[in-house]
Amino acid sequence: MKQNIATLIALECERIHNARAANNANTSFNLDDARKRIAYFCGHLRTGSGIDSAVWVKEEDCSIKQVVFHVPFHAMEEGVYVGWEKYQVVATMDFLGMDLQIIGPQENADIVEQLIRSALEYVPTSEEIEAAQKEVYRVA
Repeated sequence: MKQNIATLIALECERIHNARAANNANTSFNLDDARKRIAYFCGHLRTGSGIDSAVWVKEEDCSIKQVVFHVPFHAMEEGVYVGWEKYQVVATMDFLGMDLQIIGPQENADIVEQLIRSALEYVPTSEEIEAAQKEVYRVA
């Protein structure tokens, strides 16, 4: 089954929770591996159009059904950058799809939602998934 970026990140967050609960010989490996995969997928989310810095997740806030993305957004006024705005994008997944809740200043919330939604709904090819796995183990 093809999975979008949001689902792949949610699965890794759930893997972290399960590894902590198991607390066995594989815990350290699973925690490290899952964190690297999350960082890899977050690193491939959209940048530009105001999202000029790393999008990240705090694993404690996430589950298999919900991922909370922290999104720094470089706001503009009349074509000039005027400062950073901080958003949280809560992606909730179910059988019907993905719902996004944008928490932060409302002036640019629609732009942030469009940018993040298009990135999170992207379904990586099997080649991209394989490359992600190779990258995770190359860095290790």
